[in-house]
Amino acid sequence: MKLFCIPYAGGSAAIYSRWRAELHPDIELVPLELPGRGSRIGEPLCRDIESLSRDAAARIRKEAGEAPFAVFGHSLGSLVAYEAAHLLLQDRGREPFHLFVSGRGAVHLEPKRERLLYPLGDQEFMEAIFELGGTPREVLQHKEILSLFLPILREDYRISETYVYRERPPFPFDITVMYGTEDRTHLPNVPEWSRHTGGECRLKAYEGDHFFLNDSRHRTEMIVLINHTLRSVPAAGLAAGTGLRT
Repeated sequence: MKLFCIPYAGGSAAIYSRWRAELHPDIELVPLELPGRGSRIGEPLCRDIESLSRDAAARIRKEAGEAPFAVFGHSLGSLVAYEAAHLLLQDRGREPFHLFVSGRGAVHLEPKRERLLYPLGDQEFMEAIFELGGTPREVLQHKEILSLFLPILREDYRISETYVYRERPPFPFDITVMYGTEDRTHLPNVPEWSRHTGGECRLKAYEGDHFFLNDSRHRTEMIVLINHTLRSVPAAGLAAGTGLRT
């Protein structure tokens, strides 16, 4: 079983590096690097959710091979995971076994935000980002790092905040939704994820804000849940070489 993990806005594949040690040996971690950051820093940024999801889906197709797989995303990564999963459904026999979404309310509902962040001036934008957690204020002291990080983060937020939902049939596979109990932006819309699966939609709360997954204690709890979910796949329940449940 392969687990593809998609980072949040401004993040790189490296945010999932510590997961590998705690995942079950039968689960192969495959962190997806989005264009324009990390190991793909030389590539242009994607400018819309369609480009991001096509890129993610193409890499999943290539890396998954014939193995069964699941997809995890946090915040913007949840949007990309959701859209990529719909693209993968178009590949006969290549649907994910499971979708894990984290730090994002149901995609058909607007987040409960007070304002849009991406149009703000640099200083105001970064102050708003710091308030959300997940980004150290020390970034402001390193102008070179900030000059690289700010355009990536702003573009990611623009994609997330201007996302337009398109109605499609629910997924035929199960969804697990993880969320922080103090995430005021996304918490109200979390239960509505059930609309997007014809199977089971499981909700799991963690004490903390939007970036609860960066807490080492919660990270361990999340990986225990992922291990249990993906290790519960009966050997006969996956058609060989397709990723389909039978």
